[in-house]
Amino acid sequence: FRSDFVYVPVEFASEHGKGYAFVNLVSADEALCLTAAWDRTRPFGMPPQGPALHLEPASLQGLEANMARWVSSKRQRIRNPKHRPLVILPGGGAALARVKE
Repeated sequence: FRSDFVYVPVEFASEHGKGYAFVNLVSADEALCLTAAWDRTRPFGMPPQGPALHLEPASLQGLEANMARWVSSKRQRIRNPKHRPLVILPGGGAALARVKE
């Protein structure tokens, strides 16, 4: 599944994920394929008695919109690179979302 923006919010004190993520897929077809493959499943060794994954579209769509929200919000205070979004660059490289200086 091709994506260009991944953000996994983390609790700062524990360094554990909050249990959800924001993934921007490069097309609606990619989103449909991901949802068909993963929604209501338990990948990555998730225990069968635990809740299944639930995928749903976010109210904010697209790389530009996600980056604009990142740049214009209180998230700019996050300096630790482990807590910033990952941006997948054209050609397959990746970079962390920048903090405005």
